[in-house]
Amino acid sequence: MVVRKKKKSTSSSDNHQDRVTRWAKEVVSGEFLAGPDIRNACKRHLKDLETGHERGLYFDLDAANRAISFFPKVLRLSGGDHEGKPFQLLDWQAFIVGSLFGWKDADNTRRFRMCYVESGKGSGKSPLAGGIGLYGLVADSEASAEVYAAAPLALDTPVPTPTGWTTQGELKVGDQVFDEAGNPCNVTYLSPILNNRKCFEVEFDDGTVIVSDANHRWETIDTRGQKPSLYDAKVVTTAEIAKTLRSPSGKLRHRIEIAGSLKIPGRPLPIDPYTLGVWLGDGRSNRGAICYHKDDIEHLALIKSAGYELSSMESQGNTCYLTILGLRTQLRELGLIDNKHVPDIYLRASYQQRLRLLAGLMDTDGTCTKTGECRFTNREKRLAEAVHELATGLGIKSNIRQIEVELAPHYVVSFKAPKSVKVFNLSRKHARQIDAVDTRAKARYIRTITPCKSVPVRCIEVDSAKHLYLVTRSHIATHNTKKDQAMILFRDAVSMVNQSPQLSSRLKKSGTGQSVWNLAYIAKNSFFRPISSDNGQSGPRPHMALIDEVHEHKNNNVVEMMRAGTKGRKQALIFMITNSGHDRTSVCYSYHEYGKSICAGTKEDDSFFAFICSLDEGDDPINDESCWPKANPSLGHTFTHKYLREQVTQAKGMPAKESIVRRLNFCQWVDSASPWLSADTWTDCEGDIDINELIGEECYGGLDLSGTRDLTALGLYFPRIKTLLVEFWTPKDTLLDRERTDNVPYTAWLTQGYIHAPPGHAVDYSFVAERIADLSAQFDIKCIGFDQYRINYLEPVLVEANVYIPLVKHGQGYYKASESNLWMPRSIELFEKLITDKEIRIKVNPCLRWNAASAVLEADAKDNRIFTKKKSTGRIDGVVAAAMAVGTALESQDIDDEEDWLEAIRDPIYS
Repeated sequence: MVVRKKKKSTSSSDNHQDRVTRWAKEVVSGEFLAGPDIRNACKRHLKDLETGHERGLYFDLDAANRAISFFPKVLRLSGGDHEGKPFQLLDWQAFIVGSLFGWKDADNTRRFRMCYVESGKGSGKSPLAGGIGLYGLVADSEASAEVYAAAPLALDTPVPTPTGWTTQGELKVGDQVFDEAGNPCNVTYLSPILNNRKCFEVEFDDGTVIVSDANHRWETIDTRGQKPSLYDAKVVTTAEIAKTLRSPSGKLRHRIEIAGSLKIPGRPLPIDPYTLGVWLGDGRSNRGAICYHKDDIEHLALIKSAGYELSSMESQGNTCYLTILGLRTQLRELGLIDNKHVPDIYLRASYQQRLRLLAGLMDTDGTCTKTGECRFTNREKRLAEAVHELATGLGIKSNIRQIEVELAPHYVVSFKAPKSVKVFNLSRKHARQIDAVDTRAKARYIRTITPCKSVPVRCIEVDSAKHLYLVTRSHIATHNTKKDQAMILFRDAVSMVNQSPQLSSRLKKSGTGQSVWNLAYIAKNSFFRPISSDNGQSGPRPHMALIDEVHEHKNNNVVEMMRAGTKGRKQALIFMITNSGHDRTSVCYSYHEYGKSICAGTKEDDSFFAFICSLDEGDDPINDESCWPKANPSLGHTFTHKYLREQVTQAKGMPAKESIVRRLNFCQWVDSASPWLSADTWTDCEGDIDINELIGEECYGGLDLSGTRDLTALGLYFPRIKTLLVEFWTPKDTLLDRERTDNVPYTAWLTQGYIHAPPGHAVDYSFVAERIADLSAQFDIKCIGFDQYRINYLEPVLVEANVYIPLVKHGQGYYKASESNLWMPRSIELFEKLITDKEIRIKVNPCLRWNAASAVLEADAKDNRIFTKKKSTGRIDGVVAAAMAVGTALESQDIDDEEDWLEAIRDPIYS
């Protein structure tokens, strides 16, 4: 090893070109407004200039300036008003670039081998990272191992699009596909076609088979053979699923939720969809005539309402015949005479148009069993496949199979659809549809995974929020290559190469247009390319790794994989960039805290560089613009004050957006990704309520039971005086352990009387029953709305405690309890209105306040909102119970038919 003679670090007094030191002094002096962590980073630089030589460190100003000058001399910006202009680094960017390439160890190798940059949205982190990558490629690179792995599917995998069908191999960048919610999304990247990969046939419980690479990724709920609601969805590879396919009892474990209905705008159709469906099912194939049972005259009214005239009816026994005037001409124009099938334009029509078509087919050739299973039977395979596609495209799990009827093959399509999805228009058939489908009808399970012959495969990237897109005729949601964040950096680099004559003449691009996937520098046998997070088995040995959006990383695997790969590199650099996050248990927060400590000097690590934008304690960016530059060093350059003002205005008007604005625009770590309510909105309704003033008052309850981990919560809402109180129970024997994992003071809350903690590792429901008995002696509890989970364990102990308060089932998800019509979206709406209008008094309870701060909502396609425990940052059982109590109280008062309400009540003594 060649050891370079130690140099004295260069200061700004030695050379006026030292932008790094000059800016550091401006920050420390207050000339440039910066937050506490950047101030500390600048102090660290100035201190190391004076004392770093004692640890073998020195600042190579020439190297720093060479890297800084590379940006305006070689690189050009892309997009907006800056298109084609030299990349002039702002002072804060020059500070980062100069520090990374200027600071060195005594042996002339790079001092900082890991860099963490956290700043506000729109600050220019990605172009900066792309430029650093290009500089490393042409000026600072070493030979690199080829690294490329993806998450591919077989080229012949069918893919639904808004205009019809294509395949994985036929897709092009810019094409539209559908995400897991049925929304159109764009293909933004295509990998090269890959050969000689280890492939598997993945078979689902409806018979669908997909050929995938071993590393292809799926978002599944691993149920362990139990209730799916107990577990969260996770992204796993085909190979990982193969190892955990079934539970010890033999049950299928991996569940993929049914996709939402395809969101397609309506279009003019030549034939009314319902009329076409009736003709396809019971029409004469050579003319515009239909037959029907004499009692099913509802057909006729619907056809007439579409504007058709009907000829006089003929009948033979119970069967009637009539001609739909003008229909034959329309059928001929669509090529349907003697050629029954569903034209493609009808399969890509709007939701209502497709539902009307399906209803016409089901009214004629469909039935509904006593168990609510809808079946379509027809000898024409094309019609059966169209019904299967229609149902699937409406967000319904559908199966198709072949049977033998009188020695002739027939095809049966079967599915379950709730009454709210009217797949029958005939009253006698629609009456048999069920109110809600079971959980298995809402998902497909992976049945087998079998190794198969290797076939050409390809992966794609889509711009959907969850990185999912639909494949196969069954519309199964699968994961894209997860290169989307890497591609942001890489596209910036490709764009800069395209606009730079110096780089274009040196670098060779692989791919075309937006599908460029590799930049090679042949002279040094080096390359620059995006790689996906599933490259863990590929053994990367990068000279430089650029890692984007660290706050979205679920674990530290990617960083550790890259870090391990740099061990043989003399000048390796891992450059991490991110916005602030919300999960204080994440890997990103660990780097955030570590970087703060390094800059502050409470921890020492000469190889770690951190640049963390942050606000000082007491700064309020929502109400005070003066602190904005601290979190946004590019303010006034890459974006304007006007943009931030618009964000703040929306945050003030929409509480759910405030945390997003604070996190993305002002680098504040918030408590949840998208909180239900702002802290002030909740606390404005809190107060110290004297229980004695509630004695004898009428109230309604909401009960959310727990097992061993969650809280058991009982909410009581007093509608006349609009008052809410909530009580909690949690197991005492695990209190300290959960105090550490939940990071809340359960012990103090117990001492102060805010929670109950009966002995044991799980909540003993006898204590809950006894407390309900005490409360019922004080208040007039009319009934209690309940979540069905574990209610059967509570009912016997209620009887033992002589508690006979009526229990009313309350739906928890996107469905109404059939007995009571209570459901969470409506209860949340009622509860939310009371809070935002400040019309409710909530008895102060810090545990309940924590629940409210942790609560996050999610919505379905119809904007029905429910609480989601898997996305919430802490326990939310108290607000769930409170919402049920409010909904039970207010909805029960709106019911006119007292008998209907009484039928909904479940008396524990008879249950």
